[in-house]
Amino acid sequence: MIAEGPVANNALSIHLPHEEWPAANGYRLHVLIRPEPLEGGGFDFSTRALNLRGVAGTGDTKDEALASIRTAAEAAILTYLERGQEIPWNHEPPQIPPDCEHKWIIVVPHA
Repeated sequence: MIAEGPVANNALSIHLPHEEWPAANGYRLHVLIRPEPLEGGGFDFSTRALNLRGVAGTGDTKDEALASIRTAAEAAILTYLERGQEIPWNHEPPQIPPDCEHKWIIVVPHA
């Protein structure tokens, strides 16, 4: 088990194959990572949660984009929990564009 760091806003994110997720009080987030071409060459990266609509992030690197979406996911999940609302998970099969990659992460929000 490899914990990814640095951890943003006290959210623990672990990158593991789907079958090896630990039993924890965390939330499984399926993340799409898209390279965004920059004018003049190079890339920025955008991330989008495939199973939680409206959660996204950006960064100059993949790691920054993943840290950004961790922060966004933690805030969204905490908001739903604080309001006593059900988290609106998307259960539709995701469409992964060929120029993108995807990862599963576990987010454990801390109030």
